[in-house]
Amino acid sequence: MRKQLILTAGLGILAILILAGGLVFVGIDISKKSEQIKEVRNEISLRSKIINSLSTMRGEINKVQPYVFGIENLLPTKDQLINFSKELDIAAGQNKISLTSSFSGEDAKSSGDLKSLGLTASAEGELNGLIAFLRSVENSQYVVKLENVDISERDKKFKMLFNGKVFYF
Repeated sequence: MRKQLILTAGLGILAILILAGGLVFVGIDISKKSEQIKEVRNEISLRSKIINSLSTMRGEINKVQPYVFGIENLLPTKDQLINFSKELDIAAGQNKISLTSSFSGEDAKSSGDLKSLGLTASAEGELNGLIAFLRSVENSQYVVKLENVDISERDKKFKMLFNGKVFYF
């Protein structure tokens, strides 16, 4: 009987140890699975935020779209720069000055869609005519950045040399 009691107690203890080991194993597995669930939830939350942001941007693009056409038309295309030389000649004639202008190569530093061509010009005439010419260039439909303007006088005639860039899409 004592043997049977020890055997029964031993089997009971063995069963308890097996169950405890199983519970520890299941507990560790549950912890791993819960960490995976947390990671998936975080990923879903991040993707949800991204989708909401994209949805908001898509809605806002309709508000911006009418302005895009105006911005694209603000700067001329490269083909339209042919007219710029003619407009310079017209402005020079209107201000009674003589003008010689030339374009240099495309700016290698141009990034994205905005590009520029180098512009070099010399003009001769009265000072008021030169100033009026510069104002007409400034007020033209073309975006011009003058980098250097040099005006000199000789025998009551003024000579202006300037260089800069003309921007286009």
